[in-house]
Amino acid sequence: VSSTDAALEKEVCEYLSVPERANTLFFPTRSLAEQALKCPRVKSARVDRELPHAMVVHVKPRIPAFALTSGPNYVMVDEEGGLLFQTHAPGRQYPRVDDRSSAPRMLGGKLNEQCLATVLACIVGARQAKMQPGFILDLGTAYDYRMLTQGRTPVLLGGPDNMVRKVIIAGSTEQHPRKRGARAEYIDVTVVTNPRYKLRRGDRRAP
Repeated sequence: VSSTDAALEKEVCEYLSVPERANTLFFPTRSLAEQALKCPRVKSARVDRELPHAMVVHVKPRIPAFALTSGPNYVMVDEEGGLLFQTHAPGRQYPRVDDRSSAPRMLGGKLNEQCLATVLACIVGARQAKMQPGFILDLGTAYDYRMLTQGRTPVLLGGPDNMVRKVIIAGSTEQHPRKRGARAEYIDVTVVTNPRYKLRRGDRRAP
């Protein structure tokens, strides 16, 4: 198995099964590719024959986009909604998402489309606003979505409408009081045409 990810190479090997006396000239390459694709972390697989004694399975990994809560751990999810692998420490470069779902996170499955679209919209907005990527997104209550920025500022997002724009506004609003030496206690962009924020108690008289 060949990949840019050494750990993935070992993982894919566990999914491959080749008869002991298989002939590298005649063994179907499609069979090996299909076996490799059963690994949730594999995006695509191609098999080349290296005669006379070898077949090489080239696999391309799926790239995690965010971390979804799953009991005490997280499941890493890619931009297509694929549930890739579990981890207890996703890293601050990934947004963390909680939809408060009690449904089991089956690796190899798919995240529901509405949740996926909302998260990806928030990621796009955060990038455009040049926000740090390690925000926390709470989608547990319909039309009362909330975000905690990596700078620890709570953001009230409301419903899933205009999510890219809401996050862009939240990002710029978070920076506004900091330019005056203050910090926002919270930011409210539930009404995208009327964003509001409240300064922290000790910062209310900041110039």
